[in-house]
Amino acid sequence: MRELDKALVEKGLKPMTIRTFDTATVAYQALRAGQVEVVANIDATAAEYAKRGEFDRVITGLSPAPIALAMKNKTLADAITAALGELQREGSYQKLLTEYGLEPLSAPLALRGPTP
Repeated sequence: MRELDKALVEKGLKPMTIRTFDTATVAYQALRAGQVEVVANIDATAAEYAKRGEFDRVITGLSPAPIALAMKNKTLADAITAALGELQREGSYQKLLTEYGLEPLSAPLALRGPTP
């Protein structure tokens, strides 16, 4: 947001007042109460609020929001990776992410990083 604000100011537009909140819930409460004019959030959260009819989602895809799952137990990590891979192969993974306005990963899901 700060980079976007800087770019807008460089084009001669008025700067944004950027506030941060501890949680998305608090940010949306501030929007509901009229304390802020706009909330920037990850697409999945914004999509959920729009789906409920609470707020309109007017811009999407400003910044990808990668997701990581961290596990200490390799057996569990392998099982979850396999289950997610199966969901990806049979199409449920893509359908779920699309429902929440996210771009599904096209590459096969894989376990990465150090393992115990």
